[in-house]
Amino acid sequence: MLHEKIGEKLQEMDELLTRIITSIDNNTMLIVMGDHGMTREGNHGGSSQDETDTVIFGYYKNGFLKYKLPELEPIMRFDPEYKKKVSQLDLAPTLSMLLGIPIPFNNIGFIINDFYVSRGLSLIEELPQILHDNYQNILQINRYISEMQTQYQRYSFEVHQYFSRKIAEIQLKVKEIYSVGLESIQLSDAFDVLNLMKEASSYIYDVTRSMISFDFDLMIGGLLSQFLFILFNYAWKFLIITSVFPMSVL
Repeated sequence: MLHEKIGEKLQEMDELLTRIITSIDNNTMLIVMGDHGMTREGNHGGSSQDETDTVIFGYYKNGFLKYKLPELEPIMRFDPEYKKKVSQLDLAPTLSMLLGIPIPFNNIGFIINDFYVSRGLSLIEELPQILHDNYQNILQINRYISEMQTQYQRYSFEVHQYFSRKIAEIQLKVKEIYSVGLESIQLSDAFDVLNLMKEASSYIYDVTRSMISFDFDLMIGGLLSQFLFILFNYAWKFLIITSVFPMSVL
């Protein structure tokens, strides 16, 4: 049973989104995302799937490319069964692509290709831009990984070697595609290289995530230190006040 307030809030946000959608022009994209989920009781902040998973929603009046050019759907939807699940890390490169700005250096996310919009162009005209953006994305990840490896040896030799082989394979396939001319791009070739890029970025994401761990002893020590600092700070102020104004005066 959902808390009654959740229904009220959902209705409120639905009305707000309706007003926004009806007011934006044909060149504006609306992206709505949540920063956390919520339990059926209306709580959040925990580690349950209901609390950590949320949604991302996009709206563009002229439609998204995958619906205008059905031939591109295998490229847009990487997962065969389309159980689409993206990471928050994918937001940075996706928004960078949409805004036409460089992807941040320390990004390890990958462009969400579902957000390519329809510009009224043909398949052959649209495909080179998708390939270019995705290729720049994977090269940026490679620069970041190489720098982290050179400066901090953050990743193991095996991880770095595997990723380097993937990058070399991607570069070779991209070179082959461009060598025959963009007008002759085969959809299957584009699909293969884009999947390779996604596979390489997902590998780095999984490896990086596995390296993240919480040291609860240090966390407890930090909280205890903060508590003691606040306690001594107030105790010191109290001693100063009582030394200036004796208790008998107070």
